[in-house]
Parts: sequence; structure tokens; C-alpha cells
Amino acid sequence: REEGIWIGTYFGGLNYLNKGALNIKSYLPNNKEGSLSGKAVSQFCEDDFGNLWIATEDGGLNYYDIRSEKISQPVRTSYHNIHPLIMIGDELWIGTFSRGLDVYNIKTKELRNYHSSSEDINTLDDDCIFSLFKTTSGDIYVGTTKGLNKYNPHYDNFTRIISDSIAFVYDIR
Repeated sequence: REEGIWIGTYFGGLNYLNKGALNIKSYLPNNKEGSLSGKAVSQFCEDDFGNLWIATEDGGLNYYDIRSEKISQPVRTSYHNIHPLIMIGDELWIGTFSRGLDVYNIKTKELRNYHSSSEDINTLDDDCIFSLFKTTSGDIYVGTTKGLNKYNPHYDNFTRIISDSIAFVYDIR
């Protein structure tokens, strides 16, 4: 929105290049309040207010308030190793490495978790979430290390997409 470039790095934290600037502002973990919680940024997304939600593989979820230019950890997710993020309305969908899918409502501050169960076919097929995607028609897909799942909002559960050729879904576009 501000025409700058946000850059997430694997061990260099979060960086910002302002439009027309010649130097990069870096946000790194330093064990102080207001610093980034991890240095391995896996993904980030923007909410409707222009704030950033930042996933790290080594420090959980971070929130960057665009107005105050401060970083905080507004919610403790089910696991500190986070991969994909996607904002859908007021809900931040958070894929964890081994604890399933967290969905955090940024207005009500409620967090719910979805995980796999071998006894229930209407759950995720695995707890390692690597990709999230919302189609233009509103369908939500979740990619895991074992395959692809489609979210059913009417039943608040998942349909496992069965395919011999889909084994590991890292990216969905």
C-alpha cells in the first residue's frame, strides 16, 4: 500500500525498502520487547488495515502495526514453527509445521485449531501444513505433506482430495 518492498529472509529477519530509499530497515530478533521473535521468516501477509502478520519458523507469529511501526506477538499459536499465512476476511489462517491449522480471528481474538485424525476422514490428512489458497470463488485449500484438503465452511471440516499424483503440496496458486 505504501509502495515499499517487504523482504522476508531465512536468517536475516524482516527487511523493508521504502520507495525511493537507498537503505533497508531491518527487523531482527534481539530478545527485547518490540523485536521480531524469530529470524527465519517463512511468510507474511497484510490485513485490511495495512498491518503485517509475519510467520517465522523459529519464533511463532508476529504482528507489525503499520501506524506505530512496532512488532508484537498478539497470540500464542499451537506451535512456533509456522509456514503459510492467508488472511480471509477477519480471519488469519496459520499453517504450523506439526500441529495442524490455526485460525485466528483478529477482531474477536479467538483461536481455533484443526488437526488430523486417522479416525475421522473429515479432518486434515496431516498436521504439517505447507500451503494455503483461496480461489476466486471462495474455496479454501490446504496443502500438507500428505496431500490436498478442501475446507467445507458449512460443516466446518475438510474433504481430503484423493490422488495418486499428489503427495506433498508445497505451493498452491
